[in-house]
Amino acid sequence: MNTYEDQIIVRNVVETTTLVSQGAPGPKGDTGIPEASIPYSKNVDFYSENIVYRAEAAVNSLNNAPVWRIKKVLIAGENVTETWASGTALFDKIWDNRISYIYS
Repeated sequence: MNTYEDQIIVRNVVETTTLVSQGAPGPKGDTGIPEASIPYSKNVDFYSENIVYRAEAAVNSLNNAPVWRIKKVLIAGENVTETWASGTALFDKIWDNRISYIYS
């Protein structure tokens, strides 16, 4: 029997990633560590059946500190849309305020 949790797990497998342009690139950094391998603290809020908030920050970050990047995942049938808090993937958001941000 498929439960709501089973459906979320399946949808997370097919989830897409949205790239966000932030303007001119900064100085070239260390090329030896891909971002996918950097350890982050992660928060997930299954806000409703169709809305999930996901966030990442440096390990041991406080939820009330402006150090998170937060995205909202909207599930509408077979369509999954991801948008960023304040339209950016910068690590400058507060997890505790996730619902009040405008997402784009």
